[in-house]
This record gives sequence, C-alpha cells and structure tokens, in this order.
Amino acid sequence: MNKKDYILLEYLCEKYGADIIEEGLFKKLGPTLAAGALTLAGGVGVHNALNHRTADEPKAIEQSVSFADQIPNYHELVQTVKKYMNWAVNCVGHDYSEIEINPETLVELSYAYKYDLPMLLAALHLESHFGITPRAKRTGSPCSIGCWDNGKDKAYYDDQNEAVEDYIRIMQDNFIRNRSFSDAFADGNLVNGIGKRYASDKNYEKNLRSMRLRAIKKFPELNNQTYFL
Repeated sequence: MNKKDYILLEYLCEKYGADIIEEGLFKKLGPTLAAGALTLAGGVGVHNALNHRTADEPKAIEQSVSFADQIPNYHELVQTVKKYMNWAVNCVGHDYSEIEINPETLVELSYAYKYDLPMLLAALHLESHFGITPRAKRTGSPCSIGCWDNGKDKAYYDDQNEAVEDYIRIMQDNFIRNRSFSDAFADGNLVNGIGKRYASDKNYEKNLRSMRLRAIKKFPELNNQTYFL
C-alpha cells in the first residue's frame, strides 16, 4: 500500500471511525484499502473486509487440496498440535472438548501460508488459550481480531477456524509484510506500515517468542514446520 493510500485511509478513519467497513464503502475502496482502513481506525479487526474477498482470493481452508498428501508427517503433526492444545487448556483447569479450533486447520493454514506453526500456536495460547476464554467464545475471535483494549468488540465470527485464517492474513499483509519472522517479532517490531502496533502490550513480541520456544521445548516435533528465519 503506497503513501497516497495511507493518507486516504487516515482521512476516512477520522471521518467514519471503526464503522468505515460497510458494503457500499467496501466496494469503492476494494479489499486492501478497506482492510487497512479498519486497522487504522483503532483495531486490527478486518473481518468484514476479508469476508468480502474477490473471487480470485479464495481462502486456503476452502480450497480442495489434500494437505495430508502434501505435508510431511501430516498426521503426526496434527496429533502433536492436538497434544499441545490439550496440555494448554488442562493447565488452566479446562478440557480439550471446549476447544472449537481444529488442529488440522492450524497445520494446514501454517503450510498453505508458510506461517510459522509454533508462533501461531503461541498467539492462540497467549490470546485466548485456544479460544476458550469468555471473550473469544462471545466473538469467535481466538486471536483477538477486533477486540479492543477498551472492551469493545468490532469483529465477530461464526467459526473460530475462519478467524484464525483471517489472523494469519492480517499478520502477513499488515504487520509481517515482507520481513522475516525473526525481524517482525523482534521487540517493538510488530507494527504495520505506518507504525501502529498490533498489541498495546510493550512486551507482546517477547511474550510470543517465549511462548513459542516453550511450545517447541515441550513438543520438539513442532520444529518440523517452522518458518522463523
């Protein structure tokens, strides 16, 4: 997104706020500008924008591809992710049956988008213990897309698995951009193109890295699908 686009988005956000993403306005802006607009408006919840993808922008989880045939040790990796998720919720007195996110989805999305799987697990663990917190259950947003610090919720999902894919796309397009994972997740570096942070917590990147390393230490098999370079 170029400087001219950002100037336009800043103006639109000042005028319309977080309600900028409406059907008519979205069609005028297009998916990239509309998604960026809601991010600039005060949150990273671009669910409404991404929900209006063009026909040539299919979601990875909707593509009829046999990931089990493409991903090395697919079934073993799915079981490892499931074990990690089970361990994570058990640690806070909850049961795996409360989780709505499918471990298969996490493995497949990581592969499809070349997104570091241990980092994805760390984010889901840190944000909502894999979607079991009351807010995540209410919004369907296990990675806190559209969940503002003031308590307002700006995005809602019917399917937490779909929310995870939107999270990955938002992170890649707006915050990681063309950088390496190690660069993007360095202290203070998780910002979008105009310097807006993904999270208000100053230690957010450090906490994610720590959670990621903890996951790999407990389940070394997760290192088989890492893009943290």
